[in-house]
Amino acid sequence: MNVKLIYLIASYVAMAGIFLSIPFRRKAVRAAAGDQLFSLARNNVTKTVLINLLAAFLVYTVYRLDYNLFVSAVLCGAAIAGSFIITKDGGISNMDGVYKNAIICNGLVLPYEQIEDFPVFKLSKEDQALYAKNALIITTKKKTKHELIFKDEETCSKVVELFKEMKIL
Repeated sequence: MNVKLIYLIASYVAMAGIFLSIPFRRKAVRAAAGDQLFSLARNNVTKTVLINLLAAFLVYTVYRLDYNLFVSAVLCGAAIAGSFIITKDGGISNMDGVYKNAIICNGLVLPYEQIEDFPVFKLSKEDQALYAKNALIITTKKKTKHELIFKDEETCSKVVELFKEMKIL
């Protein structure tokens, strides 16, 4: 059997497995996040499907063209990685929102117990004006910084209000 054919089959099996894992990932995220309090839903199904199709086409191109085995392996790996990244984000993109136990925004699932601080709110009003009105910067207990970007200032304000009501902020 041709090594490139093995790459082709293995890549397609991996990408199919990634794609078929979406319902299980969504169920796990939904269970951890709890009930939805406010929806931030964005719908990227078209982007997810398109990039997965392009990744599949890349794998097929590797099979059809005459690349050496190392380049073929790297390109197949890149296609699988791309498929994983877009499926991970796209699989939960329409779940974006504020939940009882977590916030899901732009593919990031951030449980409230991991949130340590909102550094922008500690700044003076003049310094706060330098930051985007539709973004919320959060630092976690692991000292990582996340910038949650919302579609507009009104949505960001609503999230901040909910955080205040829930005593997170």
